[in-house]
Amino acid sequence: LNYRQESTDILETVNLSEFDAVLLDGLESIPEYSFSALQDFAQNGGGILFFPSEQGELGNYNAFLSEFNVGRFGGLQGEYASFQSIARADEILEDHPAFSGLFEREQDEELRFSTPDIYYYYKLLTGGSGTSFDLLTMNNGDVAVHEKRVGQGTILVSAFGNDPGWSNFAVKPLFAPFYYRMLLYSASSDEGGFADHQLGNAFSWQGNIDAENAVIKTGNDVIKPTTDVVPAGIRVRYPATEWTPGWVTLTDENRTFVLSANLPFEESVNSETDEDRLEAVMDDADINWINATDIDEENLAGEIMASGFGKEIWSWFMLAGLLLLIAETMVSMWYKAETVS
Repeated sequence: LNYRQESTDILETVNLSEFDAVLLDGLESIPEYSFSALQDFAQNGGGILFFPSEQGELGNYNAFLSEFNVGRFGGLQGEYASFQSIARADEILEDHPAFSGLFEREQDEELRFSTPDIYYYYKLLTGGSGTSFDLLTMNNGDVAVHEKRVGQGTILVSAFGNDPGWSNFAVKPLFAPFYYRMLLYSASSDEGGFADHQLGNAFSWQGNIDAENAVIKTGNDVIKPTTDVVPAGIRVRYPATEWTPGWVTLTDENRTFVLSANLPFEESVNSETDEDRLEAVMDDADINWINATDIDEENLAGEIMASGFGKEIWSWFMLAGLLLLIAETMVSMWYKAETVS
């Protein structure tokens, strides 16, 4: 990773489009002149990670969060550097794309990890509109780490900082991979493949788009969605009850955003299987097995064609046999009639 450590002064002079992500770590206040630049940065595909300071200005933090329609901090819980646990961050959104392949376990095995103790944190009251996720949640129901989609980008907000006065997260095995994945995820815009819609939910998207000309394209369908003006831009809404897995294109003729429509993770079985278990699931169907590990693409295509060759002509044999049976019956009837006469 290439990174630069700078003071907040850089937010007034630098072009943020040169970066993939901006990490705001332990700032007592975020300069108000940077609000607009940071919002444009996220709208255009950038990622923002925010970690509060124990001496942070609550009003300034909430003004910043309102720019992205994230919600607000409702106050502080616990005592800084008390080292007295008031909660544990024990629930992680495992099926989030940022954590793909992070955990190794059997399909039905319960996810277990060493949970961090929280001593002090901001109580985050999240907003109800737009696409957002609680990536890490405490055992008392409060949010530890929250994501809010903003246009083509995203903002990740932590309820506590990284130094030991907040929690013992830094000494837990999950700490390094969790925040490394968070950084990579925040640095990936929609073009990186992370923007998606989970089927079964109403479609909701926020970003910079022309509300009058915005349409949704799925397959051969062109849909005119409901649009609203919100602080983070334009919110696009549609029930999406008829959608199936595939690609969704949102466009206003000048801008185009492509998202994937996927079934929930828990409805898929991603564990490895074998021939016996697959044949049992297929209910004794006639399966031709091809070992593709030792053959090239051309030979694989030939093997697949050869495996289906018999089935392709079998229907013709069945039809020919039926026609012969009918012809035989008619000849037999005619022969008997001639014999009687």
